[in-house]
Amino acid sequence: MLSSGLIRTTQAKLKKECVRLCKDDIHGKDEKVIRDFCEEWDTEKSCLQNIGKYDVDKFKALSNFMKGNSESTDPKNIQLLAWLIDFPHRPFDYNKDYSSSMVEAPKSNEDRLIQEDDSLEEDDTIDTPLPQTAKKKSKYLKVVAIGTLLAALLVCILSLYPKNSAQQIIPKPSWLKDTVIAGIPIQKLRAPKAEITSSRVMDILSIQRDLDRDLQRAKAWQVVSFNGTTSEIEFMKKQDPSWPVEYYQKELDAYAAYNNTIQEHDKLEVQTKGYCFISKPFVTIREGATNGGRTMGKLYLGTYIKIEDTDETGTAYVTVPGLPGVEGIIHTGDYVDSLYKLKATDQEMNTFKNRIFANFEIDPGYAIALKKEQQAQDRRGQSYSRGLSRSPKNRTYITGPRGGCYYINSNGNKVYVDHSFCQ
Repeated sequence: MLSSGLIRTTQAKLKKECVRLCKDDIHGKDEKVIRDFCEEWDTEKSCLQNIGKYDVDKFKALSNFMKGNSESTDPKNIQLLAWLIDFPHRPFDYNKDYSSSMVEAPKSNEDRLIQEDDSLEEDDTIDTPLPQTAKKKSKYLKVVAIGTLLAALLVCILSLYPKNSAQQIIPKPSWLKDTVIAGIPIQKLRAPKAEITSSRVMDILSIQRDLDRDLQRAKAWQVVSFNGTTSEIEFMKKQDPSWPVEYYQKELDAYAAYNNTIQEHDKLEVQTKGYCFISKPFVTIREGATNGGRTMGKLYLGTYIKIEDTDETGTAYVTVPGLPGVEGIIHTGDYVDSLYKLKATDQEMNTFKNRIFANFEIDPGYAIALKKEQQAQDRRGQSYSRGLSRSPKNRTYITGPRGGCYYINSNGNKVYVDHSFCQ
């Protein structure tokens, strides 16, 4: 039976009703509902003591909802209301469909008899008793009124809970775009405002804006901070489970994996600072112009190099740290300044990361020439000597800012030579 305190409800009546029910034995599941509603709960005190000291103003939101002054309210208020009206299916089960639930009507005149609430006083102005049929009719109307109110409360409760999974919103193909984040393929969901049918349109747009911000940070190799986005997605799951938030969650999981990757990236950037890396499958390295710019051989993808000097013609004089004596000229477009800018397989990248990688294939003709020169050079020669001719006495050799040795020819251009000329 519905208590009179719930028919014309006020904040004080709601608290009074809670106190009245707490005087009886409370089921464990109902005590949890009361604890969640009160938030502050003294475990050493009884339910009656805790609810007794609870501020009556805390019942305002539930009171306004029951009066129709608000369209929705916090789920904890709904759970408390379910306890107050003795809703049989409490707490709400997300896996059940209550849409077909009906308030069962009394089956006979005897079943229509209800217990009068102690707080309802009898009408003393009626001296003559009503006929028996009139009494039964009056009690029947009360049952109908109470049943109608219970049905209305049930509809209100059900309206705040998610629909069944059959009504799940399916994203339009135009909302989805294939994207890869930290090696993880995902489908990025971005629904235009005009096409969002959910009542939580502003929440959805906020999540999408935050994810766009996270994507831009990831593209710039910056750490993604997505704590706010996490709470937004969790809130959206509760408010409108029909919206496909799983796409947002998968994107967020990819950013978490990306953050782990960027930590490794930063560590590697420190380890390889000062190096550049051959960025093509292979490039040709040549000697300086004083030796006719002879082809020395090939440097392959991922080879660590150091840039000794560059000039306005788009060439760079480089050394190969992993191969002492291998130094020469390549084009400035043949290398990059970060391993992460290489187009390489995961297996190749693991090789490049683990050591100072060098892969040089000497040109067969150059190898023969070196052998002949090495046989002819004097004791002053060094390994991989270029067999350069003696320099004219009036020629000035210059050491570049990165250690390269060159002179200026008659045309005003730099001509790189062996380091020995600058010693």
